[in-house]
Amino acid sequence: MKTAAIIAECNPLHNGHAFLFSRAREETGADALLVFMSGDFVQRGEPALLDKHRRARMALEAGADLVFMLPTVYTVAPAEIFARGAVLTIDVTGIADRLVFGSESGDLDLLREAAALPPADPELHEQLLAAMREGTNYPRAMKQAITAVRPDSTALADLIDHPNNLLGIEYLRSITLLRSSLRPLTIPRVPPSGTVTSAQAIRTALREGRDASAFPEAFLPPASLKEIREVLSSDTEQLVFTDALDDMLRYRLTMCDPETLAATGDISGDLAHRILNTRRSCTGFEDYAALLRVKAFTLARIRRSLMQLLLDLRRADRDRFLENRCTALRVLGFRETARPLLREIGARKDPRIPLIVRGADHAVSDDLTARLIAIDQRAGALYNRLSSPDSAGKSEEEKPPVIF
Repeated sequence: MKTAAIIAECNPLHNGHAFLFSRAREETGADALLVFMSGDFVQRGEPALLDKHRRARMALEAGADLVFMLPTVYTVAPAEIFARGAVLTIDVTGIADRLVFGSESGDLDLLREAAALPPADPELHEQLLAAMREGTNYPRAMKQAITAVRPDSTALADLIDHPNNLLGIEYLRSITLLRSSLRPLTIPRVPPSGTVTSAQAIRTALREGRDASAFPEAFLPPASLKEIREVLSSDTEQLVFTDALDDMLRYRLTMCDPETLAATGDISGDLAHRILNTRRSCTGFEDYAALLRVKAFTLARIRRSLMQLLLDLRRADRDRFLENRCTALRVLGFRETARPLLREIGARKDPRIPLIVRGADHAVSDDLTARLIAIDQRAGALYNRLSSPDSAGKSEEEKPPVIF
C-alpha cells in the first residue's frame, strides 16, 4: 500500500489545506494519507484556535485516513526543530513512503539546493554568523549571506522571504540528517483568491468578530465551518486566542529567574535580559511580545519563547529527545478503513515508541518517553481549561480518537 504523509497545523483547516490533501493523493497515487498535526499549541507560538480532536475531524473530512499528534516539545519550536521532530515521527511509523508539503516556490530542486547550503558551505556559514552577530534575525541573515556568497542566485535568496519555503528546506535537511527513506514532493501553494486565504487571516477575522457572522465562509470547507460554528454556539467551549494567556503570563513572569529563563527553549541571554528588565510592563501576551521585539528577534520567535516559558519546555529535555530519537505516535483520529494501517504500524514501529490509541497506552516504561508524553499531557490539561473553562481540566487520557 502506498502512503503519503503531510505535516500540518490545520489551525483551522481551510480550502488551501483541502487542495493540498487532494493533490498529495493525486500526484503520489497514495492509497492512504497520513496527517501529522500540531496538538494544542502551535509553531507560531500560540494556542490552537480549536482543540486537536476537532481539527483532526476537519482533516479526516478533508481526506486524511489517519491523523497523528506531533509532540508539543517539537511543535512549539523553531523551524529546524519542528521539521526534525515531525520527520522523525513520520519515520517511526514504518509505513510512510512520501512526504508532501506545500511551498511558495513549488521548485523541489531549488529547495534542495538551499537545504544543502549551511553548514556545508563554510563561506556562507561565516556570512550568516557575521550577520547574526550584528543583531540580524535568522531569516534576514540567511538572505544576506546567500546574496553575499551567490550574488547571481536571486531565486535562491528569494526563497527565504517565504515561511513555507523555509519549512520545506528544513524538511529536506531533516530527511538527510535522519537518513530517512521518505521521498519528498512539494506542491505550489495556491495564491490568495476568492476562495483561498491564510489560516492567520481566518483567525484574525474570528478574533476581531468572535461570532458566527465574522469569519469568511468562502475560505473554509463545510466541515471546518461546522466545527467552528459548534464552538461559537456552545455554552461550554470557546475558541482560544492568546489573550486567554494574559493573566497566566503575567504570573509566570513574576516567578521566573535568570536560571529558569536560561534553561527555557530558545530564550537566549539577550532575550532573557530583556524579559527580566521589562516583565513589570507586561499587560498581556500580544502587547508584551511586541514590547520585546528587536531587530535580532522575529515576533514569531518571541511569541514562541513566551509559550515555551508558560509550558516549561526545557532546552536540555528537547536536546535529549532529539538525540535519542524520542517521540510518540498519538492517534487523534482515523477512518474505519485505516484500522489495518494501525495494526501494521503497531507491528513495524520501534518498540520504544508508543502507539497511543486508548488512554491506557499513555503508560510507558521508558523514562525519557514518559517525560515527553507528560509534557503533552500537561499542555493538553492547560488547553482544556482555556477552551472549556468549566471542564476542570479533563484528563487527556479520557479523550478517545475521532473515528470517521
